[in-house]
Amino acid sequence: MAGRRQLANRVRTRRALSAVPVAASVSRPAARSVSARRLLLPAEHGSWALVFEPVALGLLVAPSAPGFALALAVAAGFFLRKPAKLGWGRLASKDPLVRRTARRAAVVFAALGSAFLLAAGLLGGLRVLAPFAAALPGAAYFAWCDRTGRVRSLASEFVGAATCSLPLVAIALAGWWKLPSALALGAVGLARSLPTIAVVRAVLRREERGSVSLAVALQILAISLVGALAFFSLVPSGAAFVTGALAMRAALYLSFSKRAPSAKTFGILETIVGLAWIVFLARIFA
Repeated sequence: MAGRRQLANRVRTRRALSAVPVAASVSRPAARSVSARRLLLPAEHGSWALVFEPVALGLLVAPSAPGFALALAVAAGFFLRKPAKLGWGRLASKDPLVRRTARRAAVVFAALGSAFLLAAGLLGGLRVLAPFAAALPGAAYFAWCDRTGRVRSLASEFVGAATCSLPLVAIALAGWWKLPSALALGAVGLARSLPTIAVVRAVLRREERGSVSLAVALQILAISLVGALAFFSLVPSGAAFVTGALAMRAALYLSFSKRAPSAKTFGILETIVGLAWIVFLARIFA
């Protein structure tokens, strides 16, 4: 009997020892990671066009090495926004892993943006950095709105659009354009972005009082501005015709009664319009 008990105890001990690694492997939590989409990409699809349309136009009409460095700095700033929002402030992620990863990504993109700005300054001189200095107050206000949940306000969107037009001026200066011509090119970019924001708000948020009137007023102002620039030979006359075409497309959008397109359809249409705007203006300014 004693021998049988000893044998049974040995069998139980071996079974327990063999089960330890299995139990450890089962209880060990799986390694988690944060997707790049969640970490970097903004929720607003329109922000891509708002930031990169002026940059693309600038590189096409005034290509240069410092201009390319400025474009990379803008891209770094664009991808810095979401990690900074997830990493710090009242809207920071509650997940420690996401928050820690976001902070690391924000530091990386901030360093990249600073390096590209430094390279642009070394290649093109301080004059190419002046528009970025002018953009700092607007960028700071937009960042404050973004981190406090006010990013969709009208003031925030307008300030963001005005700020995003200044890199176009900087890239033109980097391509050795004269200051009046560079500012005029930036005004053409602003004549695209500001009315577009008003039109989008009017079409997708028709419940806002006065949204249609604001969109119409800004579109008329944009045509008048670019027309005046063309009259004084600061931009080609074709730029005024392109702005007029944008006004016609705005009138078409605003003519939709109760059946407005979905946000996704509207985004696709505006992407096509934005690409056409870049191509036509690049040919006109060439």
